[in-house]
Amino acid sequence: MNRDKNPTSFYLMNRRNFEGAYIMPNTATNPTKPSTPSKKRRVMNYLASGRTLTPNQARSRFGVGNMRATISNIKSQVEAYGNWEVYTTPTPGGITSYGMQFHGEQDNPFAVRAGIVD
Repeated sequence: MNRDKNPTSFYLMNRRNFEGAYIMPNTATNPTKPSTPSKKRRVMNYLASGRTLTPNQARSRFGVGNMRATISNIKSQVEAYGNWEVYTTPTPGGITSYGMQFHGEQDNPFAVRAGIVD
């Protein structure tokens, strides 16, 4: 790696020469400021609430550029344990709409706490 062309290395070298030890730039999240969920997490939360989402809606609401890839990623994650199902339905205009359905037990305390079942 050429240190002359990497601004971070240059910063670290200067800091090391100045203080005698490496000091990494502060890349950690601010603990006082809550982090925002990822696009994938926001889509999962939206679908888990019982609503459906088209690719155009996902782009405008959450900034998702490739809804098909996002749904594929979500599907592999949520269907791993068999209690969620990701489904597709066509809209009257012929656009694919995505949704999630919970198939767990009605007395599941985690589902009750999340508001999925009563």
